[in-house]
Amino acid sequence: MPKSKDAKKLDLFGQKVYSTGGLQLQIANQQVVLNCYNFNSWNTLSKFKELLPTESCSEFEAIINEGKVIARTSLQAALASTAIAM
Repeated sequence: MPKSKDAKKLDLFGQKVYSTGGLQLQIANQQVVLNCYNFNSWNTLSKFKELLPTESCSEFEAIINEGKVIARTSLQAALASTAIAM
């Protein structure tokens, strides 16, 4: 007995929903990886503080701390979106 057209449409819709969910999870995972890299980059940058003149150290440290806060916030948001996507 041939399948009805309605059942076939529902199957295609189900496949699209499933593939969209998988894509969202992959995107969320990539965001987490990139934000981890960003945070680690800011941590690595703090090693250069000793090489700067003393009058520039406080400004450099403020920029690094601000970058770390932004990176940490982005990482938390990416982790939250990954948890929602799962």
